[in-house]
Amino acid sequence: MGSGDEPDDGARAPEAPRRRRRIHEMVSWAIAVILPAAAAYILVFEIDWQEHGSPFSEVRALSLLVPLALYAALSMLKALRWAILVGGGLRWRDYYSVSSMHNVCSQLVPLGIGEFSFVYLFGSRHGLPAGKGLLALGVGRIFDSVVLLCLCGAVAAVVYGMWPLAIVAAAVIVAVGILTGPLARRSAPLAGRLAARCRRSTSRILSAAAAPLDHAREALEAGLRGWRVLGVTVASLLLIAAFTATLTRAFVPEAPWGPVIVASMLVPLGTVIPLRGFGGFGNIEGLWAGAFHLLMGMPLERGFAVGLGMHVVMLVLALGSGLIGFGAGRVGEPKRFDTGAGGGTISSV
Repeated sequence: MGSGDEPDDGARAPEAPRRRRRIHEMVSWAIAVILPAAAAYILVFEIDWQEHGSPFSEVRALSLLVPLALYAALSMLKALRWAILVGGGLRWRDYYSVSSMHNVCSQLVPLGIGEFSFVYLFGSRHGLPAGKGLLALGVGRIFDSVVLLCLCGAVAAVVYGMWPLAIVAAAVIVAVGILTGPLARRSAPLAGRLAARCRRSTSRILSAAAAPLDHAREALEAGLRGWRVLGVTVASLLLIAAFTATLTRAFVPEAPWGPVIVASMLVPLGTVIPLRGFGGFGNIEGLWAGAFHLLMGMPLERGFAVGLGMHVVMLVLALGSGLIGFGAGRVGEPKRFDTGAGGGTISSV
């Protein structure tokens, strides 16, 4: 405090950042509530259900068998990608358990907060250091975003005959695989310098960040196995597109395959947008309605209703997979990470 009762500049200085954080948090949570509320309003008041019918009215049970099989394969592939990213020599069911439960959390919890369940689940049950968990999560999501955008462009270009664009998109994907390792190694010294500064800091928060940054530096020095991660990421995203396309045809049998395939590449964008509401409601329905309206001229009301039906199926499958993963993770004693085990991006080269 300065002279009199007036607070000095040092006392006032932290107020502005705290105020900005509070405003950002309020806006984010408002979006998380508004999106599902808007979706509910459209479903209740804007859609004439007598005209468009139930989204499940044209679905036949047998038509869901192929999407179900594709979803099961996708769950296995996601577990494989986390095994490559974090390594550690765990059992297969351990990777599947964390992957499936993380998938449920990321779909249900708003604002992308559920993504961090990955770090908690691997850390609390299997002892993965937080720094390595955050690095694995960050690398995975960067690959998802870049590769998904490129695949969207490539698939749309192939379907509509724009071959130069398809070649450019494929070249970007290849470049990601080539550059990942060198960029990771060049980033390692920066992580080391940040860790050193955090250790010298008198702030408890910054001091606590030193150990995770050291873990991240070790992983970056080892280099990220870009080609492995890239291959599994491409395969996973193509499986997501195949699952979405076959599920779409189950709901809209008359839809032509070309627009369905392109729309199926666009809809997964709703899963990588961090600002999403509870359960993802609003994002997927809105993207689906917009994509089918632009590509096929489908009325927005029907597209929104179909998107809702597909979203419900996706959530049921995710919850079923998560329950299986929860049970698998409770079989036997949890195995701890072995940092000397080979085969993982984070644990070793």
